[in-house]
Amino acid sequence: MPYRIISDTRYLWKTGRPLNCFIGGGVFLESCWLSAGKSWQPFQMHTTWLLTGCVMLIMMAGYWVNDVYDFKIDLINKPKKTWVGKHISAKKVWTAYFVCWGVITIISLLFPLRILFVLEATWILLWLYARYFKRTLVVGNLIVATLAATLVLTAATWLNVLGFSVICLAIFSFEITLLREIIKDVEDLPGDLSYQLKTLPIQAGIDFTRNLLFVLTALFLISCFIPVLTDYIIFHKVNFYFTLLLTGLVLLPLFYLIFLLGKAQVPQDFKKLSSGMKFIMLGGMIALSAY
Repeated sequence: MPYRIISDTRYLWKTGRPLNCFIGGGVFLESCWLSAGKSWQPFQMHTTWLLTGCVMLIMMAGYWVNDVYDFKIDLINKPKKTWVGKHISAKKVWTAYFVCWGVITIISLLFPLRILFVLEATWILLWLYARYFKRTLVVGNLIVATLAATLVLTAATWLNVLGFSVICLAIFSFEITLLREIIKDVEDLPGDLSYQLKTLPIQAGIDFTRNLLFVLTALFLISCFIPVLTDYIIFHKVNFYFTLLLTGLVLLPLFYLIFLLGKAQVPQDFKKLSSGMKFIMLGGMIALSAY
């Protein structure tokens, strides 16, 4: 019995993509820090850490419910990283999912009503995404990208302060997540096609999707210069450290990914692009901390 509990906990942890959840928690904490004018005061409040824990738990539960609905597809796309149905039953995952929902709802009562609404709405949207919208054309991608931006803006809502740097981080999160979600759709094409999903690569083809990614990447590249141009136009100065970090951690890796995108022809070629987008997300977080 104890071994079974440890084993189930281990596979729940793996299914929950802990690295992605920690990145999400880091983005939320950075947004708190930026919203407070780069003050460490929010980190002295226990409620900030409680809210961060709720955000990470919602993300983890979102991965759980997504894998429950998609485990047959995942057996084709990533057989070595599919745990639901092989190592832990869907029933146990659902049990953990609803327990977490109850815990988060109770904890949410400690926060203002607006935060309770955001957390509950995010939970419901993640379920709707996994159950319905992931299988539709573009809508699912936009929902996930919007939730990534909402993660940033939740911190601003919590502290009642919305600064320009937080807006930049929210836009950055939306764009990089949208790009990564579309790339992942191409990467998951074999399994999605087998189960007749209606994702962009299936409906429009890999060539069209790659061309759309070129356009979206170009727009993302342009938007990266918004903070630099804003500083120059309004304050007649350039933030040297931000520009240096932006160039080294975002722009140069992005140009390399554009090169890889030009060579990508089959779903396997898009795996490096998906991992690269995660690295650029981390690079953007570091760069914006210097803005």
